[in-house]
Amino acid sequence: MTRQRIPRRREPPASGPASPSAVERGFPAFADPRLRGARSDVVRAALARQAQALAGNHAVAGVLARAAPVAPAPPEHFTGSELDAMLAASPFLSAYIAPKAAGGDVIAGNIHHHPHDEFVVRAVAYLQASENPKTGKVYTLDEANAFVKQMRGFHDRTTGQIHIDRDLGIHIADMHEAIHHYAHATWRSQAGFNTNEGVTECFTRRLCKDTRTPNPMQAYREQFLSAFYLAEAVTWEVLAEAYFNGDMAGLARAVEALDGDGTLADWQRAMEEGRYKDADAVVGAPK
Repeated sequence: MTRQRIPRRREPPASGPASPSAVERGFPAFADPRLRGARSDVVRAALARQAQALAGNHAVAGVLARAAPVAPAPPEHFTGSELDAMLAASPFLSAYIAPKAAGGDVIAGNIHHHPHDEFVVRAVAYLQASENPKTGKVYTLDEANAFVKQMRGFHDRTTGQIHIDRDLGIHIADMHEAIHHYAHATWRSQAGFNTNEGVTECFTRRLCKDTRTPNPMQAYREQFLSAFYLAEAVTWEVLAEAYFNGDMAGLARAVEALDGDGTLADWQRAMEEGRYKDADAVVGAPK
């Protein structure tokens, strides 16, 4: 499930001993629209070295800033095929997901973007068949109606289908739920809500980094931070083996080998009780 600040860009000042327009007059190549291409870095750097002697670093920096390519905004949502391609392109995640995809377990055909009202109906029905981590019982209708307000998507463990709020969710919800899709059944059966969401968010942000995808949502902040400390302590590979391939025993051994204050069970208990500092202490994370 997925629950959202986009940093404001600060434009560099345009003042200096020589104006950018003066540099452009002396070096008209800077104005060539082809320099806005993603592969023009080397050419622009060569021109910069030539211009520095005449115009100075400050003015050249201004021209380069204006000529630099602007990264396209991410789409509102990703298709299943696009998500499959992103997962395959991730140097880290592909090692765990590619074997599953090769066997036919892909996102294409299994992700659905619904209008908000339709999504709410589906999500409430799903929640009423799911355990509420706060009560240990299935969600009541009132509990489901309250919780669905913070949902942007969910992965149905029974059907393997991903459902996204087309109107309120964004592309990060697609990525987060795609990671959920590949969680091993053993992980799902042993990881509580906070543990599962925190680790899923870790791998979601890893996918964002690997594919250079902006992430304005930053979901599950506390759960993510504690899961991140776990990944750093036991290694990302050990955590991935547990999450994607079900090697919970290997993860437990790795936690026990740390100079922390407990076991994997202690870490999970602290996570599910919302005692994130205690969970961090188990893996020896900085206080």
